[in-house]
Amino acid sequence: MSLLKKLFKSKPMDWRGFVSYFSERLQSEHRLDTEIRWGSSLDDTSVLILLGEGQDNPCAYLGNHYAHYLQNPEALDEIIALNAKVVREMAEADGTMTVDNILPIIKDTAFLNNLLSQNHDPLPDTETLLLYHPLADNLLVMYVAHMGNVMRSFGAKDMERLSIPDTDALHSIALANLRRETAGKLRTEHLENSTLTQVITNDDNESALILILDDILANDRQLPANPVFAIPSRDFLALCSPSDHDAVAAMLEIALEVAQNDPYAVSEQLYQYHNGTITLFQSV
Repeated sequence: MSLLKKLFKSKPMDWRGFVSYFSERLQSEHRLDTEIRWGSSLDDTSVLILLGEGQDNPCAYLGNHYAHYLQNPEALDEIIALNAKVVREMAEADGTMTVDNILPIIKDTAFLNNLLSQNHDPLPDTETLLLYHPLADNLLVMYVAHMGNVMRSFGAKDMERLSIPDTDALHSIALANLRRETAGKLRTEHLENSTLTQVITNDDNESALILILDDILANDRQLPANPVFAIPSRDFLALCSPSDHDAVAAMLEIALEVAQNDPYAVSEQLYQYHNGTITLFQSV
């Protein structure tokens, strides 16, 4: 057992120790220059990866990783190694972005608020730097560049670099890429004697499929035209009929459980889709 594991076996590191250790591992094992931007809490603390002059410096936000660590302190080295590898891939992939890499992701407003609070640089116009638009209630659409195993945030500077004229064009590009990426991979699994259905692509971004629900509904006659759905995490989408009360109750229970425990949680709420519109589901 390593010395660090012995030290932290009985008492897990506090969040400051975890951030420091993560930064040190990036420097010592991955030869990345880092800078910790300390805040008053983990939510407003980040590790900046310094790539050099003229390059965008990605930030690592460690809230999800620290939560994983607290759930399993014995897995410290594995957690750090996995996430350090992702950060390294982010750094190496920065120059390979094309319009074909852009995908939409679904986030909630709490994520956006945390993101804004974590940015220590003065922003003259935050709205133009962060690309997002409201979707329904507490949901919003943001964008990433999906390169290999890495999802990198996509902002206004990237849009300018790729000569994308406006956010409408960006959204259209992202949806076209989503359809292309999921073509032939998408499948639905129906629970026996229930309308409860899970939509699966194995791409870790199933929640974004709510943006192309028309396509999914058109190809599955078992699904209603106005389904209730849950997206408790980035990689989970379940649907059911609004009139199937047992399925609705089961889906709400699943949403609460997943959203409270998944490191990439989206929302514990249920929503309804009808005629291209998404609203918060109101049970009768």
